[in-house]
Amino acid sequence: ATLGRSAQDPGFFVNPADWHRVITQVHAHGSVKNMDLEIWHASGDRRKVRLSVEEFDLDSEPVLLMIFRARTVRKHTKDADLDRTEEPSLEPANEGQDGNR
Repeated sequence: ATLGRSAQDPGFFVNPADWHRVITQVHAHGSVKNMDLEIWHASGDRRKVRLSVEEFDLDSEPVLLMIFRARTVRKHTKDADLDRTEEPSLEPANEGQDGNR
């Protein structure tokens, strides 16, 4: 369950086919790494997330550990970092007032 909800619940994924995609990938490879998709947040808003899944046994029962990371926050952070980066100047720096270096 994810915060009181199961990923199998109808209406968890914005695209219901995403659950099938996740399970197919887990069965084929044992895990999912960084799959981009959308889920419905409890508020009713769509949320873009990056999903990673690992399958393992817990007391002889198959269990899926699912980690959802918000893509929107990461993108905003990355964009903010790019905005703060200054491009280097290609013009020579003047060290003295008379133009001598």
